[in-house]
Amino acid sequence: MKIFIDTEFTEFQNMGLISLGLVAENGQKFYLENKDYKKEWCSDFVKIHILPLLYGKEYAKSEDEIAQLFKAWVESFQESVLIVGDYAGDWKILERLMGNNAPSNLQGFINVFNLLAHELADKLNVQSLVRHEKLAQEVDLQFRQTIQKWFVKNKKMPHHALDDALSNIEGYLVAHNFIQNLTV
Repeated sequence: MKIFIDTEFTEFQNMGLISLGLVAENGQKFYLENKDYKKEWCSDFVKIHILPLLYGKEYAKSEDEIAQLFKAWVESFQESVLIVGDYAGDWKILERLMGNNAPSNLQGFINVFNLLAHELADKLNVQSLVRHEKLAQEVDLQFRQTIQKWFVKNKKMPHHALDDALSNIEGYLVAHNFIQNLTV
């Protein structure tokens, strides 16, 4: 099972978790906010573009609660889980959140662009995409344009962890289907 991740965090130096959004291939969603993030660590960008998008209330939990709920949610899948994201920093934040208590069925993390590159190479039955650069760029374009269209269609703004994860899975599915429909 692939689960798409996005996080929002205080700033790039300390990367304190603000919110965690996950969307599984089967459509199940997980979204929580860290009620204990350090506001003084937040960059001006975060204060302007991210904090106003938070839901608060029942979504606000302590980091320990988020870690426990995340583990239980992932372990509810009766198969191995691969976390997919567009930024390795999301995985670093998740690793810090999990500590030594990762879900037993969690395989690890892969960048969505690497995942699509592997899928394209497999489809073309090649080891390297060097000779297929234009096709690889088209896959990337499919992904990125789909994300942009998702935000417009759903009247959402980027930088909300759940919405970003939802747009990423949509982008992946379109790019994945593009690859699968290639005739080689």
